[in-house]
Amino acid sequence: MKKTILKGAAMLLGGVLLGTLLMIAAYAIPSETVWENVRVSAQTLANEGLRYEAIDGYHASRLDDFTDAIMIGNAVLTTEDPVESAMTARHFAGGETIGTLMRYLDGEDVPTESYARYWHGYLAALKPLLMVMNLNSIRVLNMYAQLALVLWTAALMVRRGLSRHVLALFAAYASLCPAAVMQSLQYSTAFYVAFGAMAVLLWTDGRMNDALFFMAVGMLTSFVDFLTYPIATLGLPLAARMALRQKQEKPCGLADFVKICLSWGIGYAGMWSGKWLMAALLTGQNVFAEDHVQPADGADAAGRTGGLRAAMAARRRQAGREAAWDVSVLRASAHRLVHGAAEPFGGARVLHVQGAVRDHIRGGEHGDSDRKGGDMSGKKKRSRWIGVLAALLGVVCALILCALFYGTMVYQLAGESGEDAAPAGGTLALSAGTLEDESRQNIRMGGNTCDVLTRTYRLEGGAQVQAVTASPAAYIERMKEEGWQAQLITGFAIGPLDAIYAVSGENAMLCAQSGQTVYMILAQTDENALYALGADAVFE
Repeated sequence: MKKTILKGAAMLLGGVLLGTLLMIAAYAIPSETVWENVRVSAQTLANEGLRYEAIDGYHASRLDDFTDAIMIGNAVLTTEDPVESAMTARHFAGGETIGTLMRYLDGEDVPTESYARYWHGYLAALKPLLMVMNLNSIRVLNMYAQLALVLWTAALMVRRGLSRHVLALFAAYASLCPAAVMQSLQYSTAFYVAFGAMAVLLWTDGRMNDALFFMAVGMLTSFVDFLTYPIATLGLPLAARMALRQKQEKPCGLADFVKICLSWGIGYAGMWSGKWLMAALLTGQNVFAEDHVQPADGADAAGRTGGLRAAMAARRRQAGREAAWDVSVLRASAHRLVHGAAEPFGGARVLHVQGAVRDHIRGGEHGDSDRKGGDMSGKKKRSRWIGVLAALLGVVCALILCALFYGTMVYQLAGESGEDAAPAGGTLALSAGTLEDESRQNIRMGGNTCDVLTRTYRLEGGAQVQAVTASPAAYIERMKEEGWQAQLITGFAIGPLDAIYAVSGENAMLCAQSGQTVYMILAQTDENALYALGADAVFE
């Protein structure tokens, strides 16, 4: 145990140092070498838009072009100092990714901000690829590479005598919607870690230290993943490991399960914290204390409560269910992968009980049944207590890890600092268009009398847009009463405030909240135009 802990600590330190060197090397590549391919890639994303579906009409195939634009933008956005660039990982501020990237490539000055809390390890592969190919070519490469990895993993299963689980493997892969995973940079990172780890386990026949191996998997996930579906990098390799142990007649018990999960969690959290530490040491930037990072990816659902925040959280939870509808299927597939139709731990317990009964009977055959029966009873009691203690320890450790992770995400992504919020009593105004009318009303909503200021603007094309400022926040109930449907798209903002995008018939709306004040932008326009209106909004 002591040696394992020392090896784990050394591996974590080495992983942080290696990750730092890889990021410095990636940012040392001149942006000029990737510029043209980034431009072509950005145009591809602009043509697809934020709601592009790989299979038209099939929502589970929707790509995350919003985050892909961040990833591609990070590949071209660098400073003269590769160390500073690697540690701060500056990205475009303001919430608009595709449009801002296009403007930057056209030579406009655009605001940037630090994104130091992530490793952005995907750049170690993405940036060299962008030197020789654009996004569409990378998607083709992804298609062949992912299919090859899945087939190789299946072949290794057959080689290890796990043929009956191959169908479950393909079902797990199918549940991820390959058409989307192949074409999305964001979705690909966790896929390669999860299936790659499975392949390594099967290739080595599990002849590795479980704790160290899964710790390494957690570290790699933290390094390359952008908060997509990181738990799959634990679940799928764990299922493969349990299947191997079952085949070798060494079934995983509860203690083994807890050890593996804790090892993965320690690797994941330790590697993530290592980035914060290295950024602080190499740049002097206090990553731990910063709270200005904009929620610009799939993690932006963290920690918001009350009023609009509850609506936003509900929207993001729904987005998680739609975009990752496959998780339940994945769990079922992994369940089958481990033990076929049997319960994973149930099978292990049955084997242990069978062994105990067999030993007890054999003891009786040798004329010592009373004494050995008593010994076995004591062993069973001790085993039962050990199992209970292991379960309690596992639950406590899991709760601690979840609390730490959730707290970190809330602290990191809440974006509720006073400097980010709209001024108290500020009223919403639009930079675009001409102000035609301004009216103030008192409207009853949710048992409260709301003071509502509505400003009507006319845009150049003749379209009308309303900018609404209302307080108290009970006015948000308007969305429910008028049948507004929140859309599963992230990244919208009204000025510095995170906003949700909703539609009702042909009408579209952005809605944000600061304290007890609600801000809305309403228009008959598409999401891209409304996005631009929100990004350029101001508060008076």
